[in-house]
Amino acid sequence: MNVKINVLKWAILICFAVASGCHKETYKDDPKELEAVDLGLPSGTLWASQNLLADRPWALGKTFRWGETQPGESSGEYCFLEDGKLTKYNFDEAQGVVDSRYILEPEDDAATVILGDKWRLPTIWEFEELRDSCHWKRERINGEVCYVVSSKVNDNSIIIPTHKPVGLFHGPIQEYGYWTNCVSSNDGDVLNGAWFWSNRELADMKRALSAFLRPVYAERSLVENVSIKTLDKPFPVGTKKQMAIEFSPVDALDKRIEWISDAENVVFIDKKGVITGLAPGVAKITAVSPPSNLKDEIGLKIIDYIIPEKVDLGLPSGKLWADRNLGAVNVGDEGLFYVWGGTRAWASKNDISEVFNSEAFAGQASSGGQLSLKYDMAALSLGEGWHIPSREDFNELAANCDIGWVPENGGWRFTSKINGKEIVLMPAYHLWTSAYDQVYSSFNYAEAYCTATSSNASVEKAIAFQKVSSLEGMHIRPVFDP
Repeated sequence: MNVKINVLKWAILICFAVASGCHKETYKDDPKELEAVDLGLPSGTLWASQNLLADRPWALGKTFRWGETQPGESSGEYCFLEDGKLTKYNFDEAQGVVDSRYILEPEDDAATVILGDKWRLPTIWEFEELRDSCHWKRERINGEVCYVVSSKVNDNSIIIPTHKPVGLFHGPIQEYGYWTNCVSSNDGDVLNGAWFWSNRELADMKRALSAFLRPVYAERSLVENVSIKTLDKPFPVGTKKQMAIEFSPVDALDKRIEWISDAENVVFIDKKGVITGLAPGVAKITAVSPPSNLKDEIGLKIIDYIIPEKVDLGLPSGKLWADRNLGAVNVGDEGLFYVWGGTRAWASKNDISEVFNSEAFAGQASSGGQLSLKYDMAALSLGEGWHIPSREDFNELAANCDIGWVPENGGWRFTSKINGKEIVLMPAYHLWTSAYDQVYSSFNYAEAYCTATSSNASVEKAIAFQKVSSLEGMHIRPVFDP
């Protein structure tokens, strides 16, 4: 059932030159009815039928800076900045007063201040729920480009104004954005940022910039319990899974979770709760709710690498190529990341903290140009006969195959000229060879086989060797000596 609430429409009594200051006063006039629409969402959240201070569902209303309670442009003084330091909603001592507030308090939430009762700005989770639990269709309504967002469980819908043209006539389309009530300074890239919703995705933006507001009608419920949804079966190395949390109550306001793995070399878990199996073993995963300190934990078992299929391309050397990268669960997956001469896997390039392995370089130099099997992750992970390809192996592959771009997955297909069998180097990226180049001071260079990421590149430019730091995270495509 939809709820209709009597609210007060604003009359802005000051010009923008004055309005660019710290906006904590409110000016009210003209009662207006606002509807809270039940879209049948799992959390029970009701969404406003139109933007804050808009006079019709397809109108944009006024823009606000984050945490300010009257409209303002992206200029002038900002409420929570004083001498360049934050005075509220801050997690970093270097940036100002630390209060660890993550969600706008009612007195700083424009929807609550203006509309009263249970109206407030949405959280990041409520925006994601709206995106994932409703049908979205772009339509032009009274000349305005909007999304019609329709319930999947009842006949209700809302209209969200979305786009403005850039340029005089046929320029690109830029989507309008909406503030959430959540800060981003503790996990975003923007200094003094808050989460912003645009193009149906989240991004962090400086709080002193202005955006539109779309209120929700919902409680400010505290978290009473968190529970990890169990993953029963063991998973092979390379598996990526999104962990899921059940909150009690279901409409809990602050759904932040901090994830912890007690064995990150076995299971790595990122800030979003995505696990990656890195090595055989067992790890305990803990989920902690920061506002309540409530937690839950489960154990995960990672079993061994999936052994790739061996593809016989009829090469003169008789070598067989793997049908997938090392640590790829499925053909077409990118697989895991490795440093040259390292003896563990990594979930992403950004997580690598491994140090230079001087023994691996020394071993390579004494083994005729082939990385010692003692430090060869293909050999260590897959067993006897497998190894990282040499430069000669890659050259043989290129010389005996027709090479073409695969647009559907962004890789390069190598089709044997001898028997027609094929492999795809996936993704179009760097793959380690077994060769190092040379050492300059503290910089240690190994060699990677580089495949271009653009379909416009010629084959000659698409396939090449490149010197890269041995501590760069690269993929491995194993070969097998029969």
